[in-house]
Formats: sequence, structure tokens, C-alpha cells
Amino acid sequence: MKRFKILLLCVVAFLTLSACGFKQADSAKQSMEGVHQSAGDLKDETKSAKDRTEEIKQEESQDSTEGYKW
Repeated sequence: MKRFKILLLCVVAFLTLSACGFKQADSAKQSMEGVHQSAGDLKDETKSAKDRTEEIKQEESQDSTEGYKW
């Protein structure tokens, strides 16, 4: 009977630790998904800013050449 109680206690402890491990893994997965989403947003913003910078450069180069036309 004593061995059965010890075995039962070990099984309960194992299941509790396993549940905590799965909870930690799920939390880490959600964090990584958040990081991935933020990285995607930052990439989109960077591309948009780069495109806008190129547009401004082209506008300025056109303005500077128009000033020298006779």
C-alpha cells in the first residue's frame, strides 16, 4: 500500500510538471508569434520609408534640373 501511494504521488508530480512544461512552451510559442508579427510590421514600414525616400530623391533631382533650364 505504501508503494502504491508513493507511485501515485510520483505520477501526480510528473503530470503536474508536464502540464507546467506545456504551459511554458505555449507561452514561448505565443511570444515568438508576436515577435514574428512585429518583425513583419517593421519590414513593411522600412520598405515604405525606403520607397518614399526614393520618391523624394527623384522629385528633388527633377526640381534641381528644372531650375537650370533656359
